[in-house]
Amino acid sequence: NVQGRELPTLQSVGVSAKVTLAGDIFTYNYIVSNPPTNNGSIWIIHIDALKPSGGIELNGEGLVNGSCYLQRSSDFSLQTLRDRGTPAVPMGITAPSNWLCDLGSLSGWGSSDAPFLMLPGQSLGGFQITSRGLPGIRNFKAEPFLDPIDDADLYPSPPTDEADTER
Repeated sequence: NVQGRELPTLQSVGVSAKVTLAGDIFTYNYIVSNPPTNNGSIWIIHIDALKPSGGIELNGEGLVNGSCYLQRSSDFSLQTLRDRGTPAVPMGITAPSNWLCDLGSLSGWGSSDAPFLMLPGQSLGGFQITSRGLPGIRNFKAEPFLDPIDDADLYPSPPTDEADTER
């Protein structure tokens, strides 16, 4: 609660998955549900794509990213992970229409604009990952959308002069 206004929250977000195998590539199709009891719209969905400690090296050949894929930010993030010695599992990623996707330390999907947020009571499919990794439970996190215009008290303007720095 900020200045008498309730912040958007997300609880009990649901994820269902259907896994198929073609050759040696698994395809994970996810449907995400935002319960009607939430007061926040889903803006970003992160999925843990880090290689587990002691995990085997997987081949990334033939794994394709969708047209929504953010190539440059993903390349930078994946290289940073490799430099730190914490590589990601090789995978391809795609998103539903009007959503974007990337890989790296914050792998996942994000709404491309406010009209495409997942509102309370809505479900959305089309979140897809391909990998040679076996099915397993991964951590995920859904983040609510905070509008910087409507929530101006969360994003205060910078000080206007030295006397204003205490604000």
